[in-house]
Amino acid sequence: MNDKITIAGTAYPLKFGFGAFRILGEKWNCKGVQGVINEFQNLFPQEKEQEVDITFEASDKLADVAFAGISNACAEELPDVDDCINALLFEGQLQVVMNAFTKSLPKQGNPMPVKKTRQTKTTKAKKK
Repeated sequence: MNDKITIAGTAYPLKFGFGAFRILGEKWNCKGVQGVINEFQNLFPQEKEQEVDITFEASDKLADVAFAGISNACAEELPDVDDCINALLFEGQLQVVMNAFTKSLPKQGNPMPVKKTRQTKTTKAKKK
């Protein structure tokens, strides 16, 4: 957990993953991880155009994403919402959150276990 966002001069740790997806799912009324991903992608509908106008609703949802990452990192105290949005939109912290969130997205396929003994057990279990 190396990602941190600086809001109003304070560095907050960010941790995305299932816990953060669950927080966002509850906040955005999504039934699963894919629903959260779809909502996140809908924050930038004009991405194909040169200029992206981030609406007030989208900025609130971006703050939700930051708060989910901060909360999931077990931060005891959350920053002020307006300070968070200001840091995201005007102080360059949006890219930090976007990168951390993107790294946490589910990967395609079923990766092979790292240890050879686990590979053998997994392969044997599939054959049964």
